[in-house]
Amino acid sequence: MDEDERERWEQECEQVDDEDDEDDTWCEWRVSFQDAERLATIVSFEDDFTIKLYNREFVATHTNVDGILQLRSAFEAWSGEERGEV
Repeated sequence: MDEDERERWEQECEQVDDEDDEDDTWCEWRVSFQDAERLATIVSFEDDFTIKLYNREFVATHTNVDGILQLRSAFEAWSGEERGEV
């Protein structure tokens, strides 16, 4: 990461912090084994969907009765929102 990329990243982090008063620096998600690598990638390479993973209501909506986040359905729901299908 060069200096410009780091500066943009820090600005984006500040914007997210400004939007959400809660301290979401530590979150835990339970996912299936098949989704574990995908979730790690999503969290490592932050994009618009990553922000939804820090939204407790969104995560709760896409978590099954066993407490497992249904990552695929969550992503599909977010994609629908982005396309204005909701």
